[in-house]
Amino acid sequence: MTPRSTATLLCALALLPLASCSLTGNLAKSEGDTCEIHHRKMEVRQVAFSPGYSGYMPVFNRALRKQFPHHGHTHFYEDHSYMYVPRKGQLHVCDECDRQYEKWTSQHKGPWP
Repeated sequence: MTPRSTATLLCALALLPLASCSLTGNLAKSEGDTCEIHHRKMEVRQVAFSPGYSGYMPVFNRALRKQFPHHGHTHFYEDHSYMYVPRKGQLHVCDECDRQYEKWTSQHKGPWP
């Protein structure tokens, strides 16, 4: 192995932890475990993240904040202040928020996540 290829390999190995951090996010450790809307105990689940911000869809954003803030479906990463694009993340999920999300999205057709 040449010195240059060794240096390249070492740099790649040093950057690997940084790259893996961008694939997942963990917000569960900074959240409470009781849903503030439904007052139910939540469980930590892995959910998908998608690029975007719900604030650009006012109807969805209003419902998200008031009816199902802790749903277990795809979340926009900008709603969680991520400055990178995680593919999945650990969040507290409320079963009643899940039900409300499914009900609301079935009644309101749109490009919801």
